[in-house]
Amino acid sequence: MIPQRNLSLLSNRLARKGGRRVPETVLERDYCLSWFLIGLSHSPLKDILLFKGGTCIKKCYIPDYRFSEDLDFTLAEEYTFKNI
Repeated sequence: MIPQRNLSLLSNRLARKGGRRVPETVLERDYCLSWFLIGLSHSPLKDILLFKGGTCIKKCYIPDYRFSEDLDFTLAEEYTFKNI
């Protein structure tokens, strides 16, 4: 994943910018979530899943918003599990 030194540098930089150090595990999780979202954007699922929640706010609208630990989606239409 991300080298430990890079995580520490990023965490320290965020602390200087915002006054609070973000735990390195949170940064690494955010990195993984970002790659998952990139993959999802290249999938047919992108047309039926609506991204919402805290991570959506941070990634799409307010970059300085709090870090979130999960991804929230809603189905755009009613689908059966078989169709998904």
